Amino acid sequence: MERQIPEQYLNLHEEDETVPLYIGPCFADEDYLYEVKTKHFHNWYVYEISSNWGIEIVEPFDSEIALESKEKLRYLFTFMNDFLDEGESFELYTCWIGEESDPQVKNMT
Repeated sequence: MERQIPEQYLNLHEEDETVPLYIGPCFADEDYLYEVKTKHFHNWYVYEISSNWGIEIVEPFDSEIALESKEKLRYLFTFMNDFLDEGESFELYTCWIGEESDPQVKNMT
């Protein structure tokens, strides 16, 4: 992102288990986060986003995991839409721990 997320929005699932995402330190250590910051992003404010299992949209797309993951992404996009000002944007890079140095395969606007 182009700016910091205020502290009040971070680590919300610790207080409210109905929030489907966790924004803040979770699985990745500082080395992994630095790798992602320098290799995959244009902006310096980078946050780890996770959930109980993760966000995994794979075939079959109507599986329980895929449907739950789509809801998590909808939550994230709604949150970012409400948080960002007109003209601001955010980048999203997905990977499993240990895959931070892998090249990006696809991108989407």
